[in-house]
Amino acid sequence: MSDQNFQNNDEIDLSELFVSLWSHKILIVLITGISIFISGFYALSKERKYTAIAVFDIEQNRSGGSSLSGELGALASIAGFGSSVGSGTDLLLERITSREFILEADQKLALSEDKFFNSYNPDASDPAWKALIKKLIGWHTPNRKKQLMIQESVIRAYLGSVSASSSGAGAIQISVTHTEPELASQYANSLMELVREMIEDQNNTSKAYRLSYLAETLADALQDMEAAQSKLKEYTLQNSAAARENFVSGSVRLDTLRVEKREAEEFMTVLQRLEELVKLGNLDREAYEALRASSPIVDDVNFRRILGMSETISAWRWPSLETIQQVSATLKDRSKRLDVEIADNEENAKLYASSAEELAKLTRDAKIAEATFTVLTEQVKSQTLVAGFKPDTFKVFSYASPPLAPSSPKRNLILALGAVFGVFVGSALSLINALRRGVYYTRRAVIADAKSLIALNSNRFKRIARLKSSSLPSALSNREINELDEAEVSLSDKNLVYFVDLEGKPTAAQTARLLATQSSKSGKNIVLYDVSRQSTKEVEGHPTIVISDITVSKADGGFDILTEFGGASFFTSKNFKSTIESLMSSYDQVYISSDSQKSMAGLIALKPFDPSLVLLSRLRKTTKASIRKIVSAHPISILFHD
Repeated sequence: MSDQNFQNNDEIDLSELFVSLWSHKILIVLITGISIFISGFYALSKERKYTAIAVFDIEQNRSGGSSLSGELGALASIAGFGSSVGSGTDLLLERITSREFILEADQKLALSEDKFFNSYNPDASDPAWKALIKKLIGWHTPNRKKQLMIQESVIRAYLGSVSASSSGAGAIQISVTHTEPELASQYANSLMELVREMIEDQNNTSKAYRLSYLAETLADALQDMEAAQSKLKEYTLQNSAAARENFVSGSVRLDTLRVEKREAEEFMTVLQRLEELVKLGNLDREAYEALRASSPIVDDVNFRRILGMSETISAWRWPSLETIQQVSATLKDRSKRLDVEIADNEENAKLYASSAEELAKLTRDAKIAEATFTVLTEQVKSQTLVAGFKPDTFKVFSYASPPLAPSSPKRNLILALGAVFGVFVGSALSLINALRRGVYYTRRAVIADAKSLIALNSNRFKRIARLKSSSLPSALSNREINELDEAEVSLSDKNLVYFVDLEGKPTAAQTARLLATQSSKSGKNIVLYDVSRQSTKEVEGHPTIVISDITVSKADGGFDILTEFGGASFFTSKNFKSTIESLMSSYDQVYISSDSQKSMAGLIALKPFDPSLVLLSRLRKTTKASIRKIVSAHPISILFHD
């Protein structure tokens, strides 16, 4: 059945990739087995290590004593005495892996005497090759002290075998890895005890320092309070204690004087207007109304009173010029006197304001000092109570016990990684080998590269094609093969058919004989020539012809096999063209079969005759380069694939 599904050569064919891996399954299994064996040997030969874990919790008091409420608590927070935050879990984990803690653990646990932690050998010397390289490059090993080298070895081994972590609930885990399970549990419990002692010493030191600091601060606050109160007392004795009240009364008096002066100035302005009107002599009612409209103050009770007039508005009478002048003089004197009083009152107000400001400052300082002293007194009391209370803040959840099974090496993991590595390496080598061979692993890839008009499966007639030529007619009569019928129809209008064998099964010669037998049943005269060596068994019992018989045409149908025509030199013979023309004129169809080595030579020689090209391919045998080379030279009519 034909298959016209072609794929793009630029895309990766996953089916081709997977089939190529499957074809190399023995290689992949072999490499995977070797990798598993090596990883298993490594897991068995590697030194065993055991890990012991101790779990504990530290409840750190973050309040720093009894909390203060209300105004005292607010003042304490502002002053920085509200709380004292202890060390966090992250800080504690960092301290456990710090250099100072490791050296302290070395002193108390004698880690340097354990060969697991101290691998330094002062008598060790470099190998000969390493010493030679150092000598050639001029490298000089620095002369370090033995104690320093031991410390570095212990620190390096400690960081590699001891780890501290925090659980999700806040508990701390210390894990120690060692070659001896008993020592691993002993070191884990000892390190946990060192952490407890470190936290206890830190808390005691912090409490003592806090109490000392608070006591000193309280003494300073007492001195500040006494000094502030003393300054307030001295100021009260030297100055008036009612400075603020005097300032208020002086301010009121000053405002009254300013109002009186403003009133006097307004009266003087109206008197000047009256004096001008009296001098002009225009003293009728209209002049009074105009004066009243421009200066309503003429109807003021006080104004009329100083002029000696009736307070009734309708009882207006014009004052004399002499009266006006006397009253104006009196008002001028009063204005000058008010200026003097205003200046005196302003000076007194400034003095009272300065005194009130100083008094307020001293009073405020005294209150602040008293509040600070009160807050510190309460803080010292609470810290003293807390210092005497020692709660059990260190809780052990789980002591480290000697582990029963080693933590490393993890054999299952190593074996799994070995298997994965073996599969990966085996697959990589299989792909490399597949690329190196350059053959096809799927029919889809062969059909895509061949780009033939018809692609047929040769498995249906593979066994029949291996029969002798004399047995083929009876075998084809008893069995119907659709692939042969389709190929016969496709080749019916072609005089010259060229069969190329690219490691196919059946071969090109066998397929040509099979198609010749199939076509001869329909009455066609066919001649068959195999350029490659033809076995005697295949032509036994079947008519053959030689060069002299070429001109003889047979009319009753059948096919002949051409022999003794030069074999490999057939395409290079000087009579090649005339021989092909004679064959094409004497027979209905000429079948020429060739192997992969002579395929291109025959294709080039037969190209002027425009043959119909039939290609025989085989998976894992036919190379991609050969098909692409043939396609570039001539199109393929039929592709037989297994």
